[in-house]
Amino acid sequence: MTEKKLKRLCKEWQKRLRLRDWHVNLKVLPKEDMNDSFGETRTQIRHKAALIRIATGHGDDPLISTDYEQTLVHELLHLMFKGFDHLIPRTGNEYNWLEASIELLAIALVEARRGEKIKTQHV
Repeated sequence: MTEKKLKRLCKEWQKRLRLRDWHVNLKVLPKEDMNDSFGETRTQIRHKAALIRIATGHGDDPLISTDYEQTLVHELLHLMFKGFDHLIPRTGNEYNWLEASIELLAIALVEARRGEKIKTQHV
């Protein structure tokens, strides 16, 4: 996916998520520059400004399947839930409920926009 297409999707998702008042600077970087992360968000709450970085270049690894739109939505959702950052564990291998919830919301929102059926897992 190109940076231009991701920027277009970013504007669309900002509108959908009611985040139009945020100034979002989107950067697309090679996977090697992202410290084992598909995406990351840095914010300045006072100015409602964010830098969202998305890693590309996963297509050559058959073990990694990345949906760039889903990653983008995940990072935008972090703007909505920024006030809950104090709930994120900073040490250890504790399960991060907030991060998991944001990921599930991103998946559901992207699937709904695409008109896809909900993928269920039996546990």
